[in-house]
Parts: sequence; C-alpha cells; structure tokens
Amino acid sequence: MSWKAHNFSAVRNPRLDRYWNRAGVVSDGDRQLSTVFVEISSFVTQLSGHLWWKRFGEPYEFIILHERMADGFITDHFLMSDSLDEYLDAWDENTFWDMGEPRDVRWLDDVGSEAVRQELEVEPTYLRQ
Repeated sequence: MSWKAHNFSAVRNPRLDRYWNRAGVVSDGDRQLSTVFVEISSFVTQLSGHLWWKRFGEPYEFIILHERMADGFITDHFLMSDSLDEYLDAWDENTFWDMGEPRDVRWLDDVGSEAVRQELEVEPTYLRQ
C-alpha cells in the first residue's frame, strides 16, 4: 500500500461537465440575489492504516460552490455525492435552491464565468481527469 493516495482519479461524472468552471447569476424575479461559481474537485478518504500502510476508499468528484451574495458577502458550499444529482437536476432546469426556496439561475458564458472566477479569487482549473 502506498503512503499517500498517489495519482488517484475519481470516477468522472459526465453531468458535471456542463457546470465545470461555470458561473451563474441567481435571482428572485427581477432582483439579483447572488453570483455563484462552480468548482469541481476530487476527494478520497483514508479507510485504515498509518505510516506506510494506508488503505484508501474510492475517489469521487464533488462541487465547491463559491457564492457572492448581493451585499458582497462571500461564502463556499461543499456539495457532496449524496445530494449531487438533486442539485444537477435543478440546475438543468435553471433552478437554484436557496434556503429551501427555488430561485432562477442564469448560467454565464465562458467570458462571464472567467470574470466571476477572477472576482472571487478562485484558482483556475484547466483540466478534468
């Protein structure tokens, strides 16, 4: 067993491709509530072991959702695999659930998404494995 989880690659969820490095504007009718940026990352859990004999679980993808509220407050949300399909189903319908309420989301193009990424100071990710 390796000491670290070297070169792991998560099972790729093709539904995430559409939202990789994508930003959206969340609104309630005519009022903009927030701007979100979707970052996709991978995670692996150490199941057992220590020192040079560690055993790891299966890696999986998850979403880090960066959000800038209308008042300028910035926060992050981690969307893990157990509820990921529910979020993606809503996003496919241009719906964003905010505190139990459905909101409208308008997904931005590549140029707009890149501008939001820079404003939120999110490190760029160029490749998805």
